[in-house]
Amino acid sequence: MLDGAPAAPFQAAGHPGVLVASEHASCVVKRCPLQESQFYEEVWQGTDDAHQVMRGCMPKCHGIRIQGKNAAGWPPLDVEADNAVLLENLVYPFVHADVCDIKLGTLLYDERPGITDPAKVGRMKFKAETTTSGRYGMRIAGWTIWDGQRHCSVGKEPGKAAQSIQDMSELLTEALRLRSDSRRSLIVQTLIPLVRELKTRLAGVPAQLRSTSVLIVVEGEEGDLANNIDTRKTIGGPQ
Repeated sequence: MLDGAPAAPFQAAGHPGVLVASEHASCVVKRCPLQESQFYEEVWQGTDDAHQVMRGCMPKCHGIRIQGKNAAGWPPLDVEADNAVLLENLVYPFVHADVCDIKLGTLLYDERPGITDPAKVGRMKFKAETTTSGRYGMRIAGWTIWDGQRHCSVGKEPGKAAQSIQDMSELLTEALRLRSDSRRSLIVQTLIPLVRELKTRLAGVPAQLRSTSVLIVVEGEEGDLANNIDTRKTIGGPQ
């Protein structure tokens, strides 16, 4: 059983313990709400153009568990959770990954009747109103960086305290370690086109996404940055 396995590293934000280690280093198990496991099933089994676009913007999925059962047509997922997905480990190709989690959207809950608990609706509305989520549609949710000897994590509080574009810019400078001119130039030249491409691809998808995150993953080991920012090892699923 994977239940009780050590928490997977590089969980830059979100609820503690959501990610757990998989027996395959190239994958992680994510415990999730029912709607999320159903979302992965729909996206990865869908056949139209919109599903194909979404798959290109998400971690590869190698297993799905829904309401205590493995989803039909997927390999067994051995985890003690009602709902979970086995996902590509995005940091696997890196020597020492830096990871930044950016929460997108001004609406942070599913507004369909009967889906979200009223108490949570109130909390999410307050969070949007008091953070950059409500004003700018994005919030720095947290990050993990390599300091040369170990990984250091920064939680959600700085992102919740940020109130302006300048505040977010300063947080991203810390999260992506952009104070070095050479590192900033290399990351920005590569990252900006990728973000623009992501925006263009998703613009044509007929879907409403709520409380969605974009993960920025770059090499934290300075000597390997140039090699790893443009290319990735081929990440396979469980064999």
